[in-house]
Formats: sequence, C-alpha cells, structure tokens
Amino acid sequence: MFKNLKTTGAAPKKVAQALAGVAGVILIGGSGAVFGLNSQITSLNNKAQTREAEVGSSEQVTRRYQTTLDSYNETLGKIQDLESSVSQSSYVPTLLQQLQTLASSTHLTVAAVRPMPTAPAPVVPVTDAASHPKKKAPPPYDTLDISVDVKGTYANTATFLYSLTRFPKIISVSSAQMRPETAGPDQNPLSSPMITTSLHLTAYVFHDDPAAPAASGAPGVAPAPLATDANAVPAPPASAANASAFVAPGAQPATLTGAAARTAAGSIGAAKALSARSEVGVGAL
Repeated sequence: MFKNLKTTGAAPKKVAQALAGVAGVILIGGSGAVFGLNSQITSLNNKAQTREAEVGSSEQVTRRYQTTLDSYNETLGKIQDLESSVSQSSYVPTLLQQLQTLASSTHLTVAAVRPMPTAPAPVVPVTDAASHPKKKAPPPYDTLDISVDVKGTYANTATFLYSLTRFPKIISVSSAQMRPETAGPDQNPLSSPMITTSLHLTAYVFHDDPAAPAASGAPGVAPAPLATDANAVPAPPASAANASAFVAPGAQPATLTGAAARTAAGSIGAAKALSARSEVGVGAL
C-alpha cells in the first residue's frame, strides 16, 4: 500500500516537469517569434523612412527644377535682344552695319569708325612664371576696341547711347567725349546745337563653336566693309538689322532630375551671356 502511494506521488512530479518543459519551449519559441517580429518591424520602419526620404528628395528636386526653370526663363527674357549666333568672320561686318542702322534710327550721322590698337600682353618674368605654374583658362571670347564718331543733337545722342543697352551684340562703352559745333550764321539760335561724340566701344567676339554649324551672320544684315568716314559707310538695308532671335527652351525631359540638370545647364550658359551683357554701360560724359 505504501509502495503504491510512493508511485502515485511521483506522477505529479513528472507531470510538473513535463509542463515546465512545455512552458520553457513555449517561452523560448515565443521569445524567438517576438524577436523575429521586432526585426521585421524594424526593417519595415527603415524602409518607410527610406521611402519618406525619397519622397522628400523628389519634392526638393521638383522645387529646384521649378526655381531653375524660372531663373532660366528670366535670363532668356533679359538677353532676348542678343542675336542667336554669328561667326567670327561675320562679326565685324555685321557690327558696322548694325551701328550704322542704329545711328540712322536715332537721326545721327556716323562720321568715323576706327579700330583701336590692342594693349600688348604683359611680359611675365621667368621667376614669376616658375612660381605660378598654373595658368587660367582663356575666356571664350576676344575683345575688340573700336572708336566711333557720331554727329547729331544731344537728345539723339542720348537716345543712341541708351539704345546700346539693347544692342544685338555684347558691347560696352568705355568713354564718351562730346564736342559741340559752332553755330553758323544761317542756323536758328533756338535750335538744338549739333554735337560730335567720340565713343570708345569694346565689343566681345565669342569664339566659334566647332560643333555648331557655320553661321551666316545676323538675320537681316548684309556684310559691310570697314568704313573710315561718313561717305564710305553703306546705306542701311530696308529690313531691321536689330532683329533678334529668341532661342526657345527644349522639351521637358521625362524625369524631374534630368529636367533639372538640363535646365541648370541652360541657365548657366544664359547667365554667362547675361554677366557679359551687364558690362554694357555708358561712360562718364
């Protein structure tokens, strides 16, 4: 009888041990499942943050694209008076013809056009050249100094100078000297006196692009020989020589990133022309 009681008392211990083992297995399995779920949640959170960052980056690209596009269009609007392209060989003839046409439109007479000597480049000593081995890249243009004499009233001369700010070529006025003429006996004393103005102009001749097709000159402008006096200046053509060519922007790319890059490149090119255009000014009278 006591033997059966001992046997019966051992059974609950085995059951308890079995239950404890099952509970341990469940605990370990549950811990592993919880750890796996936490890993999945962390991975999903990381993916969500990555997607949010991509969305934010796309919005930044969109804003940058729109800002660059607005700046590009604004720059194009400011330089729309510039002719689209002209070859170096056609630059001087078209420049003379356009100056003559502008003078005629403002009721001035071109008395003389003379090229001015170019200042020689400074000689760099050997010691300085050795200490500064790096050289700056040459600018994509050459400068051409020209002296122009025009004759007319002060009001017409002022109009001519202001019109140079919308000239189809990039030029600047370094100086202007005005010399009034003595009134003749048959001239009305109440009329505006005639003034001869000597202008020192600096023209910027951009280098030809080897990849671009050869330009035939500005639209509506025929080549003209160099003139040294008023009688040698040819008459202006019937068509306006100041006609400008507006280069429209290309089609919008498929992606915003590509569009922003292409528009930024165009904006940089246009900004360079605008920077050179800003050099146009009237010297002290």
